[in-house]
Amino acid sequence: MMAALAAAKTGRAARLIYNKDEDMCSTGKRHAYRNDWEVGFNDDGRILALKTSFHSDGGASADLSLAVMERTMLHSENSYFIPDIEINGQVCFTNYPPNTAFRGFGGPQGIGAMEKRDSRNRPAPRP
Repeated sequence: MMAALAAAKTGRAARLIYNKDEDMCSTGKRHAYRNDWEVGFNDDGRILALKTSFHSDGGASADLSLAVMERTMLHSENSYFIPDIEINGQVCFTNYPPNTAFRGFGGPQGIGAMEKRDSRNRPAPRP
């Protein structure tokens, strides 16, 4: 926006070069996530059912937030077969700067949430 204003005012092409501190303050960051879940296991420790919901901080504009959330939801089962599953996702509008996609584009959030769920809740194997 500032480069466009400078170009309009001077009638010449303009560009804006940020130093590292300004760049880090003004560019998008990773989405903050909240994940809630209910998970059901059988006696052998197999996952039978999962209900999970993701809420991400999209910031003040959508940017790539919907695509990141979609990828999170697609990866949230990870490599497990879960016969009964419900996955919900919501990108939340906040008054923070917009967030954007990074290397994993939402996949690591879904995979990490599944592994955390599994390790926290799985019953101990029977002897």
